[in-house]
Amino acid sequence: MTGIRRRAWRPHHLARQTNYSERKASNEIVTKVEQFKKSNGRLPERLSDIGLKENESCPCYCKTSTDSYMVWYGTTLGESDTFDSRTRTWSEAAGLVCAK
Repeated sequence: MTGIRRRAWRPHHLARQTNYSERKASNEIVTKVEQFKKSNGRLPERLSDIGLKENESCPCYCKTSTDSYMVWYGTTLGESDTFDSRTRTWSEAAGLVCAK
């Protein structure tokens, strides 16, 4: 019985470690976006505006209006955690769309 629990626990544990590093990197983006907004009176258009290289891997940033944005990263296939600047909270992407 112990072996079964351990096998079930390990992948979940490893997934949490991966999500922790993605969340940490995403929170750093949120901090840089907020610093940019404070210094420039507007949101950055893209990650390169805050000194980060843009690529297809996440965490990702999207300005959704003149005063709001979202940051997200994938957790599992088809799922993501998303920061919504309007609520200042993290959640599963519930209807948020980056329309660029």
